[in-house]
Amino acid sequence: MELQVQERDKEKQRAKSLRREGLIPAELYGRGVQNLHLTVRQKDLVLLHRKAGGHGVVTLVTEDNRRLAALIAETQVDPVSGSPLHIDFHQVRMDERIKAKVPLLFTHEAKAVKSGFLVVETLHEIEVESLPGNLPSRLEVNRSELERPGESIYVKDMIMPAEVSILTPLETVIATVIEKTAVETPQAAAVAESPAPAKEEAPAG
Repeated sequence: MELQVQERDKEKQRAKSLRREGLIPAELYGRGVQNLHLTVRQKDLVLLHRKAGGHGVVTLVTEDNRRLAALIAETQVDPVSGSPLHIDFHQVRMDERIKAKVPLLFTHEAKAVKSGFLVVETLHEIEVESLPGNLPSRLEVNRSELERPGESIYVKDMIMPAEVSILTPLETVIATVIEKTAVETPQAAAVAESPAPAKEEAPAG
């Protein structure tokens, strides 16, 4: 996927004024390369997020037609509106393996939900290592076979391409089934076990 970028003067072009013009500030950095201060059109960035989920490797195309392979390292978003505020790119070499965190996309309703149980999602990304061109933009987690309390999906259950190595511990739980009462029990127990406030004794005499 390609993304048009423009270099910016970090001292003269303030972030707020850029955003009013529909531009998002960005940084490009990497091992052995010069950092670049960039801008990306907001509408292009929104489209990128729809297609790549805000992760993965993109080709940045500069005004002078340089083509730079880069990993989407981090995207800052407005907590209220969800609009992108800033994005960091990490320049990569296509022939060198990289480490990256890939988001999980949960699909299908679990059988457990239909039976009145809860499915708790405890992990939302998996760290992997691969060549940039083999890095998945997201990984799907099918919850449909989760049926009874205690059943779980683990990192080891994920099916990965042969070119991608998993770095997250394989026994890490991704999603698990619990009874609805189990959600309230720990809190209720904590309240029940908490000591009652000590009564103040009236001073003698």
